Amino acid sequence: MSLAMIRLTLCAALLLSLQTRPSAAGVGAPEVSPNILLIVSEDNGPELGCYGDPYVRTPNLDKLAGEGVWFSRAYVAQAGCSQSRASILTGLYPHQHGQIGLATWGYSYYFFGNEPPVQRDTAPPTDKSAKKKRS
Repeated sequence: MSLAMIRLTLCAALLLSLQTRPSAAGVGAPEVSPNILLIVSEDNGPELGCYGDPYVRTPNLDKLAGEGVWFSRAYVAQAGCSQSRASILTGLYPHQHGQIGLATWGYSYYFFGNEPPVQRDTAPPTDKSAKKKRS
């Protein structure tokens, strides 16, 4: 076979491979995306009626658990709610998105008081000397 004939055969094969045909399964069927609603109830632990808690009444969450998908062995990337929520929304691990709590994004919070979180003017200090000066 000559070089010209090989080139012509390869070009014909390439053009035929680019031809698109609808598959038999997809003829006339519209593409339907799944309708997914993710509801996260956090900071309550096992204190839900659907988990069998005898004291806490959560009728609406119990209805949702009865009609939807119920995860009895779900795991999170981080134990804190802010970090886990950021991982769900971004698809990244906590060490990748950097969210380690409200203080990460400029909020201060109190462990032993009733003051609400307030917006800071500056980010929290990152070096040890600055932390010592504040305390």
